[in-house]
Amino acid sequence: MSRGVTLTRALESAGFLVLDSRETAAGTEFAVGSAGQTFWDAVTASPEWHANPNDPVDAFTRRAIKEALAGYPEAQITFVFDADAPNFVVLWTQTFARIAQSDLGLMIHPEYGLWMAARAHVVLPRAQEAIVEDDSHKSLINKLQFDPCASCRDKPCLSACPVGAFTAPKTFDFQACADYLLRNPRCFSAGCDARASCPYGQSWQLPPDQAHYHQNRFRKALGSKS
Repeated sequence: MSRGVTLTRALESAGFLVLDSRETAAGTEFAVGSAGQTFWDAVTASPEWHANPNDPVDAFTRRAIKEALAGYPEAQITFVFDADAPNFVVLWTQTFARIAQSDLGLMIHPEYGLWMAARAHVVLPRAQEAIVEDDSHKSLINKLQFDPCASCRDKPCLSACPVGAFTAPKTFDFQACADYLLRNPRCFSAGCDARASCPYGQSWQLPPDQAHYHQNRFRKALGSKS
C-alpha cells in the first residue's frame, strides 16, 4: 500500500476527505476537505467542541489533520483559515481537475457538489512522495477540467434564493442573505436554497444541526442588524 493511500485513509478516519490530488516535479499535492455527517460527528464529539466554543471547527481541523500527518514530518500544510493562506478558490481550481468554481462563486466537486468545504492544502515533497495508487483517489489533472456550470443552461442556483442574493454568476449580496437568515428560521435548518438547487452532491447536503451552526455564524460574522 502506498504512503498516499495510507495518508488518505488516516484523514478519512478523522472525518476528512481527499477531494483530489496531483503529482508535480516537487512532490504530491492533496486537496483536503470535508463533507457530510462524518465530519460533523467528528467535530461535535471532539474536545474542541466544548473547549473552543468560539472556533471549534478550525481548532479541531488543525489538531486532527496534524495528527493524521504525524507520520509525514516533511509535509507542508496550509490551512484555509491561516492568516497568510492563499485564496483556496483560486488555488484549488487552478491546481486540481476535479474542483471548479461554480456560478455561486463557491467551489464545486463532481461527487460532493457545493456541499464540500476546504480544510487544508497538503504538499508531500518528492523526497517522501506519496503516489496515490487507488483509482478513486487518482488526480484527473491531465484530463478535462470539471466545469459543470459552463454547460448548465437553466442555472437554477441563481434564481433559487428567496431574496435574490445571487443575480449573476459569481456575485453575492452578503447582507441580504444574512438579514434574511434572521427573519426565516427555516434557512437555519434546511440550509441554502441556492446550493440545494444544484443537481451535484444532492446526497451530501448539510445535516440540520450543522446547517444551523454555519448559517448562524455566517449571519453573526456579517453583523446583521435586522
